[in-house]
Amino acid sequence: FDGTNVLTGRALADDVISTELLLIFGGPDGSANPGLTDDNVDANDKPFLSSFPYLASPW
Repeated sequence: FDGTNVLTGRALADDVISTELLLIFGGPDGSANPGLTDDNVDANDKPFLSSFPYLASPW
């Protein structure tokens, strides 16, 4: 999580759920409740496309 780019949006590959869990359950320094601060999903099942619409097909 990089808190310096809050106002610039996010990248398509940013792990939004893990970031939210860290902010909600991580405590002031991010180390509280380590079992609740990550969804353990580290990659997509398909790569993003290099041209619009960028998202991979659902099937």
